[in-house]
Amino acid sequence: MLGAIGLDDVQESAYRVLVGLGAADVGDLAHRLEMPEDDTGLVLRRLEGHGLVARSSARPGRWVAAPPSVALSALLTRQRHQLDQAELAAAVLAAEFRAEATEPAVHDLIEVVTGTNAVAQRFLQLQFGAEREVCALVTDRPMAVTEGRLRGLP
Repeated sequence: MLGAIGLDDVQESAYRVLVGLGAADVGDLAHRLEMPEDDTGLVLRRLEGHGLVARSSARPGRWVAAPPSVALSALLTRQRHQLDQAELAAAVLAAEFRAEATEPAVHDLIEVVTGTNAVAQRFLQLQFGAEREVCALVTDRPMAVTEGRLRGLP
């Protein structure tokens, strides 16, 4: 669930457990997560880098969860900013592409994409980028292409 803001499943699980406990030492958290203590310590340091946990100043060796409303809001704000910057960069690149195209009228009207994976990738990009709808002209047998199939999954 929190992968969109940069946490993997293990980090999210550790943070959730620590939020539930309020604070814990590495050994207790490792036991609850069923992970080795070294791995748990690494996960805690990564969470610390995200501002989600901190080392207890009152009790050395103990980790305290940052309040989710504050810590997660900060990560969400940072992610939104990064997405805004990426969107601006994409717009600049699109403008450069149109300006540098040898035949701009052709590039604005049609794009030729060859190869199964390239077609599937472009179709997914169109779907994810659509604001209202995606219309397609199919001249052969229609095929459903899922994101999992694109990535080589069954």
